[in-house]
Amino acid sequence: MKKLPQVSGLVLCDRVLFDTGTLEYTYSGVFHTLNLSFSDTPPHLLPRNQWPLRPFTVCGTLFNGDVEGRMELLVSHLEWEKATYRQRRWVSYRPGRLYYLEIPVRECYFPAPGRYELTYSIEGTRLARRYFDILNRKE
Repeated sequence: MKKLPQVSGLVLCDRVLFDTGTLEYTYSGVFHTLNLSFSDTPPHLLPRNQWPLRPFTVCGTLFNGDVEGRMELLVSHLEWEKATYRQRRWVSYRPGRLYYLEIPVRECYFPAPGRYELTYSIEGTRLARRYFDILNRKE
C-alpha cells in the first residue's frame, strides 16, 4: 500500500559535511536569503545562461513512508509563476526507516530578484515547500 513519507522541514545551505568518525552531518552556510548581482537588462531579454547562477544543497529528513516513485524538486519564481529549476529522480522509501535527504542543486538560475518557492513532491503530491528570497546586490 502506498504511503507518502513525512518531511521534517527543508534546509537550504551551501554544502553538507559528514564526519565519518562520529557519523554526524553538519550544514554549512545555511541561508534564507541570497544576494546576487543582476544586470540592468530585463531578464526576458537575456539568455538563460546569463541569469545569476547559485549552487546550493537542499536537506531534510523523511520518515514513515512506504512508496516508490518519481521525486521532483522544483524552484519557481512566485511573481512570474514560472519554474526556474527542476530535478527528477526515482526514490524508494520503506516503512520504519528514517531517510536523510540531501539534494545538490548545481544549475539553478535566478532570472530576477524576488521570492522563490522550492517544493519537494513524490508522484505529483507535494510533501514540503520552502520559501526564500533573492535580493539584488548593489555593487
